[in-house]
Amino acid sequence: LTGVGECSAQKLLMFDGLATSFRSLKLRPRQAKCAVCGTAPTINEANFARYDYEGKCGGPMHDKGGEGLCLLQEGQRVSCEALKRRLDERRAAEAKGDTFLLVDVRPPAEFAFASLAGSMNAPL
Repeated sequence: LTGVGECSAQKLLMFDGLATSFRSLKLRPRQAKCAVCGTAPTINEANFARYDYEGKCGGPMHDKGGEGLCLLQEGQRVSCEALKRRLDERRAAEAKGDTFLLVDVRPPAEFAFASLAGSMNAPL
């Protein structure tokens, strides 16, 4: 619009609060044959419930009000604040030989898309 800088169309801007860094991901362009956004879509709001989302995407939708979610018990979870403290303490602890392993229980596709350095993926 202004002729200054680079256009952000078809890009996703990700912010990493822990590292205070930004990452720009290029999104693939709209596909003419796409069943949702193509020129002749076959999947829409009216018939989406019949679409096999989990079969096509390899994982459940997480916006169904908790259906299909396997939540961890309170003692098995860590808040972002507590994790930040542990990561800050990690350097001193590693000097003494004391370490910990961060286990990311999200599906493999989500872990591959974005994960914390040094974490291990063990999907539930």
